[in-house]
Amino acid sequence: MNFRSVKNLSGRKIAPHSDVRVGATLQDACEKNKTQRIGTWNVRTMLKTGKLDNIKIEMKRLDIDILGLCEIRWPDNGDFWSDDIRVIHTNNTKGQAGVGIALNKKWGKRVTNVVTYSSRLSLVKIGSTPNNLAIIQVFMPTSKADDKEVKEVYAGIEELMKHTKPHDNVIIMGDFNTIVGEGREGREVGDFGLGKRNARGERVVEYCRENGMIITNTRF
Repeated sequence: MNFRSVKNLSGRKIAPHSDVRVGATLQDACEKNKTQRIGTWNVRTMLKTGKLDNIKIEMKRLDIDILGLCEIRWPDNGDFWSDDIRVIHTNNTKGQAGVGIALNKKWGKRVTNVVTYSSRLSLVKIGSTPNNLAIIQVFMPTSKADDKEVKEVYAGIEELMKHTKPHDNVIIMGDFNTIVGEGREGREVGDFGLGKRNARGERVVEYCRENGMIITNTRF
């Protein structure tokens, strides 16, 4: 799921049990005719041999510039290059969670700030024109988790938002483990949601309403 303060994303499924949301989001002044593509993917784990190579292949195949990663399960925080892809990631807790962001060469070189807040949250700021880009990658607890854990993640999002500026393009994306549901609702929810909204889906909608954001994968 993605929600942001400007423009829309679209989605495409690329592997069984893994959903990458990809879309045209930003148009950089340096490349007027090049639309940037940003997505998110719950990879389930990055501990398996060849998983990073698979991510690089899919980024190239789908022409993705920036890809958020959830549930990577690597044990430590890190920031490294693998060929022309920069990977910035948090650690996991008890063999679970861990989030990251993979950027192609162009955008990897533009990173201006990184905040690895927790195993479920990270922020990457990127220099671009006319406005800088701030990406918050999120991995919410599942429906089996206590609501206290969910509240802690939302509190963490608020802390990361303090690192952004009013004119930044802000994208909050990741796996929210929630159902927003069908039916257009105000500016926040588009016409293409699925299922019946649950309590945590209502919370996402309320957050977007309070912060002037839209849930972009309900708009395609």
